[in-house]
Amino acid sequence: MELNSGIPIISYASDNFKELALASGFLAAMDSFITQIGGSKLEEINYKGFYIQAAYGKSTKLACFLSIPADKSLKERLKQLIGLFEERYEDKIEKFKLSGNTKLFDSREIIYLIKDIIDI
Repeated sequence: MELNSGIPIISYASDNFKELALASGFLAAMDSFITQIGGSKLEEINYKGFYIQAAYGKSTKLACFLSIPADKSLKERLKQLIGLFEERYEDKIEKFKLSGNTKLFDSREIIYLIKDIIDI
């Protein structure tokens, strides 16, 4: 999702835009709240056995929804993924910030990248 607006760019799990927008909005609100009270970024949430692990880049962030806590290896791969995503799609991310057009991104290509790095 775009870092400042929280608008979803792509989802590996769901094509339902309403679900994506709700999850992105929730994460953006939580991130904003935590930044305001603690001065840091939201990195993980644990609620009743439901885990969300976040990773941040310069202009995007990602969230991984899990049934178990993320181990160190997964956290490192998420950071690698966000770095590579921003490197490969820097121009498209900038265009997305202006337009909100998710069609700028080739979802099949990005999902392949996600599977390759996260090792799903």
